[in-house]
Amino acid sequence: MIESKTVERSPAGNGGVVARSQKLKLANNKHYKWIARKNNNMFRRTALSTAVVVAMGASAGSTMAIAEEQEVEKLEKIQVTGSRISRVDVEGASPVTVISADDIETRGYTDIFEALNSLNQNTGGSLNQQNAFTFTPTAQAVNLRGLGVGRSLILIDGKRLPMFPLGANGDTSFADLGQIPVAAVERIEVLTDGASAIYGSDAISGVVNVILKKDYEGVEIKARAGDAHDGGYANGRVELLAGTSTERSRVTFVAQIQGNEMLRNKDRDWADSDMSDRSQLAAYSSYGASFEADDSRIFTPSDCQAVVGGNGVDRSDGKCGYNRSAHRTLKPENESYDLMTNFEFDLSEDITAFTRLRLGQKETLAYFEPNAYDVELAATDPGNPTFGTSDPVKGEYTRRMVEFGERQSGADSQYYGGFAGLNGLLMDEYDWEMSVGYTKQKVETSSPEIIQAELDAMVKSGELNLFERIPQSVVDRISGKSTTDAESSILSYTASLSGDLFELPSGTAGFATFAEINKTKYEDKRDQGTLDGIYVGSGGTSGGGKRTQVGVGAEVLVPVVDKVEVTLAARYDDYKDDSNTGSAVTPKVSFTYRPVDEVLVRGSWGKSFRAPDMQRLFGAGVNAFNDSLDPTYCDAYVGTEEGRKVACGTQYFDVVTGANKELEEETGTNYSFGVVWEAADNLTLSADWYKIELKDLVVDPELGRVIADPSRYAGAQVIRNAPAEGQTVGTIDTVIYGPVNQAGETVEGVDASVRYTFPETKYGEFNTQFSVTHLIKRETQTSDTDPVKDVTEYEPGVQSTLSLGWAYQNLSANLFLKYRSSFCSGFANDYYFTDCDAAKDAGYETKVGSMTTVNLSGKYRFNENASIGFGITNIGDVTPPADPLEAFSPFYAIDYDNPVGRTYYIEGSYKF
Repeated sequence: MIESKTVERSPAGNGGVVARSQKLKLANNKHYKWIARKNNNMFRRTALSTAVVVAMGASAGSTMAIAEEQEVEKLEKIQVTGSRISRVDVEGASPVTVISADDIETRGYTDIFEALNSLNQNTGGSLNQQNAFTFTPTAQAVNLRGLGVGRSLILIDGKRLPMFPLGANGDTSFADLGQIPVAAVERIEVLTDGASAIYGSDAISGVVNVILKKDYEGVEIKARAGDAHDGGYANGRVELLAGTSTERSRVTFVAQIQGNEMLRNKDRDWADSDMSDRSQLAAYSSYGASFEADDSRIFTPSDCQAVVGGNGVDRSDGKCGYNRSAHRTLKPENESYDLMTNFEFDLSEDITAFTRLRLGQKETLAYFEPNAYDVELAATDPGNPTFGTSDPVKGEYTRRMVEFGERQSGADSQYYGGFAGLNGLLMDEYDWEMSVGYTKQKVETSSPEIIQAELDAMVKSGELNLFERIPQSVVDRISGKSTTDAESSILSYTASLSGDLFELPSGTAGFATFAEINKTKYEDKRDQGTLDGIYVGSGGTSGGGKRTQVGVGAEVLVPVVDKVEVTLAARYDDYKDDSNTGSAVTPKVSFTYRPVDEVLVRGSWGKSFRAPDMQRLFGAGVNAFNDSLDPTYCDAYVGTEEGRKVACGTQYFDVVTGANKELEEETGTNYSFGVVWEAADNLTLSADWYKIELKDLVVDPELGRVIADPSRYAGAQVIRNAPAEGQTVGTIDTVIYGPVNQAGETVEGVDASVRYTFPETKYGEFNTQFSVTHLIKRETQTSDTDPVKDVTEYEPGVQSTLSLGWAYQNLSANLFLKYRSSFCSGFANDYYFTDCDAAKDAGYETKVGSMTTVNLSGKYRFNENASIGFGITNIGDVTPPADPLEAFSPFYAIDYDNPVGRTYYIEGSYKF
């Protein structure tokens, strides 16, 4: 991480900055280099150093003045995320993106997740709260390079977070960004190449290091209130920041309360109906109230809406259907409370004790449609509508259980933890630190359910007629509750030592050594009814495990010749748990070359690894509901053309995904090469190429592939219902499969940026920053015997941002644009079709259109203590482009786009 201390302004008030130690006087500290420069020489700041200065307190609209005419400049060695060696140059061999607290404010982000989701490098979409059916209703996670939310390492002040107690998709470990309050953030450093040699497992696609505030003097209160132009998403936040210091101690306290209202599908006219022109697969649910006999006769109540309410619809196929969108949630209701305190005390001139404590709670709630229920009845069951007729046949009831109310998706999440330690200077030469930290996160859920066995018996016996309203007495009798009580924790011990090694003709060699022990536990407990599978349409299993990981490593920086520095790093990790996970060694080599002062050439090569997720190793089977095409049933279908259309369309069934203790570690190789050019005093350009090659990826196989050929995957099963009369193949009842080590994946692309600060004018100061990421290719291979598949077209090929800043006296403003290019719907990628071309050949539109949003913010500062600001996000009120192959409302790419539309907010702050 970039370790910034207090800031000492240079002479003449010209805006130059020199960092100095909080606990040691520069005159007595050999850790800092003094660099003599002649009068009128320019101190040239690199792109990243400018970002660091912004992060340390300069406003986004202020001009970065360059220090001139200084006889001596004292530059602190700093540590940047991606390396543990402190150095004078902040621009290193690995590209690092910095998002400052000021960036978060001026771009209108409501939380840390929105800030990170705006990154161009977040190419594969994110884990967010826009899906009511998620296994992780309160959590948020970033997905750097599109390699999965669990392959980006999340740190707070360089320390690991616990894994979220519930796995993404039921089985993927990740760290939750939702437990980091925006009020506590000083800046976010994002390393965009692999760093397993420095940080160990999970750092395959990059590292996000959130630096929290400290060393604050005074008391400041901030308040923000916002609302959506079309309603449905009122939100607000109140922050308290306080701090004080003495000659030997410093304390900082942060408190935050934040919340937002629920945004329902019915709040947006483009999302309130299952039957939408936004998708070619849109259709009302067939689960209203119908009975389909095996001889294709369909029975429905005389008045569909009288039975299932106003959202009941008469479908063209004769069934009583249902509009699910009327109940669904676009963004859940959230309410969170967070507290943080940071304390430092100088035990002596050379040793400082520190501690940081955090705790918080978050409540999330979303609604979606009442439960769908189906039950097969024999011809002899009295509840069968054909029973007692001249031609009784078996059949199936489908019913929307509206009498039991809307289903809920939400959770209460709590976290608490902190760390304490000592750091200092050894022999006036070497920085050292020792710390111990512990963090626990708990998640509790509770949802009303329907007891299936009793309901089945009542329907089959004829005691309950599903073509009539269900009495409240029956609702009370067969209602239950499904609960989840999950928790995870991490206990970490860390130690490091760094400093200078020796002098060479070309400069000073530096080193860092580090060691850590991480003890991780998780437990996921469900109520007995859920474990026994007694509820309609739901299920789950308990699981848990523990793991001890020991890691040691070293890093050496050597200025091999003039203007060339090489960094060598290696790390050894050993895993102790009840699986085949063992040990791994990950090396990394990187270099920087400055042919002239204005140009930096850099590159790196390194190995990476990731231990299998604990949920995939130790979790039991995860029950869920899914849909796909069923080519076996389609090909074997016998009947009318209308019937064939249904048989060859989307099928719905249960899925069970299990664990696999035989999984092996994922491995990878990371490459990067880039150039940073300071073309002028206020103009910096950069371009960095990256390539990540992964092998033995732990994934769940594509559902369509499992259905087509379950024999390809050990333990996979496709369980079918008995064939209907006249058919030779039955529909799918359940698909069972588990994680496997996939053969591999490769992603390659380029990040580029331009920063320019305009010469000061009488109209104020202007600056701009443009950045873009171009995805060159993404290739996957399911197994060694499968061909390599190019899947580049299934995600945005270009993502870019443009920031325009202006400041004049007490006024400042910022205009922020975010763009993503179009792509082919992911539902054409081995889901409903084998690929995009196959979908097009079948006559389907496949393109998810591009999206551009523009945010505007402004601020007026009354004086040094008080300010007021405003903002408009998504000025154009742009609706997320439709996904034409999405079968479920609201038919858009939820991994990328925000459904809220135009929002307004106002905020104010006052310093006491």
